[in-house]
Amino acid sequence: GTEIVDGGAWTVDHGDHVHHYRAKIRRAGRVGSTGPVRAHSDPVVTALSFGDGSVRLLDREALEDARPGAGRVLPGATAPVVPYKGHLIVPGAAGDRVEIRARDGRPVSSLNQTCSEPRGTALTRRGVVLGCADGALLISEGSGAFTARKIPYGTSVAPAERAVEFRHRAGSTTLAARAGRNAAWILDVTGPSWKRIDTGPVTAVNTAGEGTPLLALGADGHLSAYDPATGRRTSRTPLLSRASSGPAPVIETDTGRAYVNDPAGRAVYEIDFNDRLRRARTFSLDFTPSHMVETGR
Repeated sequence: GTEIVDGGAWTVDHGDHVHHYRAKIRRAGRVGSTGPVRAHSDPVVTALSFGDGSVRLLDREALEDARPGAGRVLPGATAPVVPYKGHLIVPGAAGDRVEIRARDGRPVSSLNQTCSEPRGTALTRRGVVLGCADGALLISEGSGAFTARKIPYGTSVAPAERAVEFRHRAGSTTLAARAGRNAAWILDVTGPSWKRIDTGPVTAVNTAGEGTPLLALGADGHLSAYDPATGRRTSRTPLLSRASSGPAPVIETDTGRAYVNDPAGRAVYEIDFNDRLRRARTFSLDFTPSHMVETGR
């Protein structure tokens, strides 16, 4: 099953300023299903997409009150569902088609572009990005109408080297993804364009957005920064002393710092990626940080 935790921090964006709030961290409920989970939300509904193909929709207000219930089952989805602009983006609902549905699950329309073998998802300022077998699909909304734009790889890509999980700073239009075991992808949604960067054996990647480096954590525990335009490595520093037997560490980013969890070292490292990957702070923990996510935005 999936345990839901209220992270105790949230923001309200008013456009010209942002309000920040904090409360106690608490358990907020549990939803039963199997396999890895992907969660996407808007102000009204949260979609939990499970590894077994099932999708449950949770009422956001009830979730915030720590009473999510079992949620409503959304039939016909085979890939992560993304709430967007008062609707649901539902990949794989009818073969390679992508459906637009109302929040109650009722079909509204289908997009004119297809997405075969949909995997990764991301929400950006430009719209929703879906990873497809032949590249990515950018879904946008304007005046109540949904449109889709294909961003092809531009070259033949082996299935093992496709982008299947995007990482990025919240809202950013520059995305990172692993390209198999030894490289990474940079997807510029505004370009739009893909760039493949040879990194060597890599376990985690991320980027803070346009004008910032690609960050890649190597299998040897070294953190590297790459110029996304040239693919040249600009910095490299040792970070993790030994590998963990659990899930691979991740890289989370904000506008000026990156954070890497070290399960074996029981720590989280704050990295200044604008200062040759300087370790700005070390947060020592009394537990093993096997999983790390950013919450509160």
